[in-house]
Amino acid sequence: SLKWIDEKAFLLKDENEEPYRIVGISRDITKAEKIPKELSNSKELFALINKILRHDIANDLSVIISALRLFNDTKADNYISEIANRTRKSSDLIKRMRDLESLMDSSDNLRSIYLEDVIEQSRKNFPSVKISLNGECYLNSNDALISVFDNLISNSIRHGNADKIEISVSKSNDRTVIEFSDNGKGIPGNVLDRIFDENFRYGETGRTGLGLFIVKKVLEKYNAVIMVTNNVKAGVTFKLIFPSLKEEIHSSDES
Repeated sequence: SLKWIDEKAFLLKDENEEPYRIVGISRDITKAEKIPKELSNSKELFALINKILRHDIANDLSVIISALRLFNDTKADNYISEIANRTRKSSDLIKRMRDLESLMDSSDNLRSIYLEDVIEQSRKNFPSVKISLNGECYLNSNDALISVFDNLISNSIRHGNADKIEISVSKSNDRTVIEFSDNGKGIPGNVLDRIFDENFRYGETGRTGLGLFIVKKVLEKYNAVIMVTNNVKAGVTFKLIFPSLKEEIHSSDES
């Protein structure tokens, strides 16, 4: 592992001012070096959450208030639908912020997690989507890993209208590669390199592009990366590349 060491050396001289010894002091300051970076990351994330609260949710509340006033005047049902849509949008955004907050400690308490257990939880969260898993592996991660797959699935449904997702696992040397493919309508080539950006918006929903940004930031905490390509026939494939565990546990009960 990487450690930060603070070293100091002192030259000792005798009564004739002749050097005769060097005294060195070494201190492990790894923890102290991490604190400023962790504080900077936390400040950045809190600023992002604050920006979302001030902009997106405040905007939704304004629309809801206006729709309520118009409904009181006209009793038209379409205003109730607008209120319901904006309420669901804000609720979904709040969930994304909870995921974002989990980034603050997602590099702590990493452990071996069985991928199949995570995918099974995602199946429960999205019962209308057929999710298949080919292969198995353990990943050095934590509970934030669930938000990675939930956000990928949510993105496939919302923007790609997908109803089928195939996940496969392969291993090469010291890497574990997870391919996540859907049967949706894919992503326009001119935006493929921007979908993981914090402020990216795409599609008819026009929602804040936090889902894939969260995915990228969580994976960075695991020393993993993500790439995306459009499939030849239909849909899109996300490739998640993790460092392989040196020793894998062979029973999910032990994870």
